[in-house]
Amino acid sequence: TACCLKEKCNIFSCPAGDVLRVGADSMEGYDAAICCEAAPPVTKLCTGFTCPADMILRDNAASIEGEDAAACCLQTCTTFSCPGGMVLRDGVEKITVADGDASACCMQTCAGFTCPTGKVVRDGASFITGSDEATCCLQTCSGFTCPTGSVLRANEASITGFDEATCCLTTCSGFTCPVGKTLRSDAASFTGSDEATCCSQT
Repeated sequence: TACCLKEKCNIFSCPAGDVLRVGADSMEGYDAAICCEAAPPVTKLCTGFTCPADMILRDNAASIEGEDAAACCLQTCTTFSCPGGMVLRDGVEKITVADGDASACCMQTCAGFTCPTGKVVRDGASFITGSDEATCCLQTCSGFTCPTGSVLRANEASITGFDEATCCLTTCSGFTCPVGKTLRSDAASFTGSDEATCCSQT
């Protein structure tokens, strides 16, 4: 009869922290001990975690359970100390450190590059990123051939350039002395282009 029907757990209100047991709609009872069980812990995913300033969220944060930096974040190159001859890459705040490998965080500069004979490392090499001749080196005058009537400057190995105006000095060999004066005997190797320098009294 109607008086003897027992209430089912599915209409019972469990206390805070508990939930209805699985299959409550077929369980008879009307108290927490029969109808309820402790609610399972809430799973927290890394997507809601805020990483420290020098770290970024892992790419797969949406599928990782965690509530700390170790689980949710990766170290960036922001505070990485590059070895000598290298500088931090641009955008280091988005680049992650790969097992302490400097190449992930740093770029080679020209400071440690050895230029071939006839070339010198560019000024400011420690601030120029690169590791090849075209990027790091400048041609010097040491390999330049001056035309007849001129000679290489004395410090040609340290002068950057590769043209006559930069690398050569005019000698007296092409100068015409006025009447009554003669060209000095070493005119071909003596630099100058004026009477006082190139000529002597006959």
